[in-house]
Amino acid sequence: MKLKDWLLKKYLPSWAVLEYGDALAAAQKRVRELRRKTARCEHTSTAWSAGCGQSSRKIRIERSDGG
Repeated sequence: MKLKDWLLKKYLPSWAVLEYGDALAAAQKRVRELRRKTARCEHTSTAWSAGCGQSSRKIRIERSDGG
């Protein structure tokens, strides 16, 4: 990271470095939000799968005519 920061400061104007930092922070925030959302969806999916698997019912039809 030090080399990357040095290159940015050396070859980019100060406004571009600031803009890059802001864009990077926004992207990192979005990644964190999406990871939380994904984890929540995976948890919900696992819960639904477990719930449906435990409560699965079989329908048995009994005929009165013995067939």
